[in-house]
Amino acid sequence: MENKIKLDFIGQVYASTMNKNNLGTFSILVHLKECTNSQILQQAVNDLIKRLPFLSGRLCKDFTHEVLDEPLKIISESDYSKFTDYYNDSTGHVLRVLYGERHFKVETTHTIMDGRGLVKVTSALLVRYFELMGMDIDKNDIIDCEDIFHLDEMEDAYACDAERPKPKKEIKLKAYKHDHLRPVATRISTQKFDLEKIKSNVKEYECTISEYILAHIFLAIAEERDAGGNRKAIVASVPIDYRSFFPHKTIRNFIGSKKIIMPETKDLFEMVQQIKAQFAEIDEEYAGESLNEMQFIHQDLQAMPIWFKKLAFKLVNRLNAKGMTTMFSNLGKVQLPKEIEDKVEMLEFLISPTAGLPYTFSCITVGKVLTLSITADVEGNDITETLFNKSMI
Repeated sequence: MENKIKLDFIGQVYASTMNKNNLGTFSILVHLKECTNSQILQQAVNDLIKRLPFLSGRLCKDFTHEVLDEPLKIISESDYSKFTDYYNDSTGHVLRVLYGERHFKVETTHTIMDGRGLVKVTSALLVRYFELMGMDIDKNDIIDCEDIFHLDEMEDAYACDAERPKPKKEIKLKAYKHDHLRPVATRISTQKFDLEKIKSNVKEYECTISEYILAHIFLAIAEERDAGGNRKAIVASVPIDYRSFFPHKTIRNFIGSKKIIMPETKDLFEMVQQIKAQFAEIDEEYAGESLNEMQFIHQDLQAMPIWFKKLAFKLVNRLNAKGMTTMFSNLGKVQLPKEIEDKVEMLEFLISPTAGLPYTFSCITVGKVLTLSITADVEGNDITETLFNKSMI
């Protein structure tokens, strides 16, 4: 295996915008029904890194990820430090495992993988942990830590020939941004919901879980917007998992995004149907065009010096953020063996603050528990209270 891996398109975008105080991290927090055995967890992490060696690595200044031949030591939350401290003190490490009394957390950045990749890594770690505890487990599609490393698991799935993309006909609009809330320290709020109740509501509204939750997010933000007398459009960016259209086993980034505009209606059913129509636009043709566009930009910038590429990506990101109000990412239901599922109380999918967005929303499900998390760095809890106390039930 190579010592250095060139960052993929999304990895380069994030590497360009990261700084020592803002790394754009995301994590999956596993809540266990029993106390964490730190010795077993450390051995499980050792086995995971042996199986997927590129996970133990650090970001380099030349848009590469250096694979390190060294153990990844788990970190107790009693010795907790921010990911930024971990990254800065360890000169660029981009993955860590934290643990507490009844949980552990796998945290990383988009320079090396996306949310779907993190699900695969966390699931493999969870299964290996309970294997070492003496359980006999049927792994199905979960990565087996006793297997050998497969090159296609670290493939740059974006790397393909690209043609100049056709100009897109996009609606130009100014997205709503709050203009009356002061910045405060970042806080994350999480609420768990009964999956069966959510599915019952989804059936009534003839939509998917993501479409249903996004409608409630829109309505909560609309209350804030309308109270301030603002009339700009509310726009959410939602990720597109290209694996849904183009099969790849890569754990690295293979995602795009689409902007969903809030329909201007107070009727929830009507709003859901209009959101559904926008989600329906995400098909194989749309995904292919989006992927082609990213790869074309990537190829176009390859001959440019690093400083120019960083500047270009920063500018694109800044312009993109101006057309967004928020971001909503749903990792869906994590499929675990039943015997493992019974050992897990719930999962949380947590996203760090995103530049230009005062709040972001993330969702994940395991067993019969769906969790919705809100990351905010502005004052006020109105949106959180609206979502958790007045709706979504």
